[in-house]
Amino acid sequence: EELLMLAENNMHHAILDTVLSELEEGDKKVFLALVLGNGHNEIWKMLSFKVRDAEEKIKKTAEAFLKKLHEDINEARHKRG
Repeated sequence: EELLMLAENNMHHAILDTVLSELEEGDKKVFLALVLGNGHNEIWKMLSFKVRDAEEKIKKTAEAFLKKLHEDINEARHKRG
């Protein structure tokens, strides 16, 4: 359970990093306030106006993260066995 929670947190941070790298400084503050307030609809509205292809960029980040996670798990398994 702890490893799953750690993986989820790391994916969340990777996605946040991707989004924040696309936003202007003032927009970053607004975005983070929305994230802290769990304003999911407002977050998507903002991203649709401020980040070109936001959904695709988030999807690619998540896919890359999961691929790396699987590689790390397989490497750890091979080292154990």
